[in-house]
Amino acid sequence: MDTSATSRAVRMLAVTAAVFLAFSMVPTSLFVSGPAGEASAQDGTIVRVGFQQDFSNWNPLAIEMVSDYVACYLIYSVLFQYDEDWDAVVGDLATDWYQVVHAGGNMTTVVNITENAYFRNAADPTNMDHQLTAYDVEFTYELILTHPGGTWDYYLYDVTGVNATGEFQVSIDTSYTKATVIDDLVWIPILPMYQWTEILESQYLKAMTPESLIGSGPFYFDSMVKNSWYEFATAPNYHGATDYGEARDIDFDGIIYQIFTEPSAMVIAMNDGAVDTAVFSGNANNFKNEVGVGSIYDVTKAVCQEMGIIDIAINAIPVEFRTTTYGNGNPLLLDPAVRLAIAMTL
Repeated sequence: MDTSATSRAVRMLAVTAAVFLAFSMVPTSLFVSGPAGEASAQDGTIVRVGFQQDFSNWNPLAIEMVSDYVACYLIYSVLFQYDEDWDAVVGDLATDWYQVVHAGGNMTTVVNITENAYFRNAADPTNMDHQLTAYDVEFTYELILTHPGGTWDYYLYDVTGVNATGEFQVSIDTSYTKATVIDDLVWIPILPMYQWTEILESQYLKAMTPESLIGSGPFYFDSMVKNSWYEFATAPNYHGATDYGEARDIDFDGIIYQIFTEPSAMVIAMNDGAVDTAVFSGNANNFKNEVGVGSIYDVTKAVCQEMGIIDIAINAIPVEFRTTTYGNGNPLLLDPAVRLAIAMTL
């Protein structure tokens, strides 16, 4: 590597979805119909989603499968999220933020969070006794840093400290000017300190039941029949609606994920209107040639692509391995500011 080496490892998740538009009761991208079966544990407007992967890992610190991530982000809030077009990072719990680069090259990211988030679950969904604060954020990140082996270790790589500097302000220190720190924080669910301090440390990464989960996200776990369906009820007092208005207001009563073992059966359910939307990832033929065929409903198909995971290695050979004839590279690329500039352009 005599100049710079830039390598990219990109993991793309292609999601193909068909949306049943008949009886649409909410605007834009949320399409619903009345309950189409007996799975619902409550009356009201339920969005029914056809899904092919069962839900299995409920512990928000130890998720692995796509379905695990789906459940996690229904139940929990994060500091940041991407906008609906995946173009930019926007606030979730975070209301504003700024960064300070210190003389030694390390950096502090200061995040102010909402005062409108509360932890609750199905046991008492209207309970507002447990307000989410910066101390919950500090606790979550410190727990991850001090108990490696879970999902989020890499996302806090190079984080050297997390401190609640006020009830609704948290400071996150990194060992250098890390260009991707905000993007890393997008994914990490914020845990309720009052619940997790009662859990034995040896159990932090162990299996959990969905009923035990307490989050501040837009939904809470309601009920399920294993390998058949999973219902998440819309949470009252959701901070997203309070902080962002109609853009994040949820005007339906819940979501049911109905599990299909065969894509052909999901095609029938989609075409008959038994589900409102369905995910056909990995089944392009069914999606392209069968969904919507012969249906009396107006079925819209959409193909969407997740953001990639990109690794950039610049002068990747460690300095101590270099000689005058091997791996000397371009000295300009040792400058953190130059590395930052390259990362930002990519």
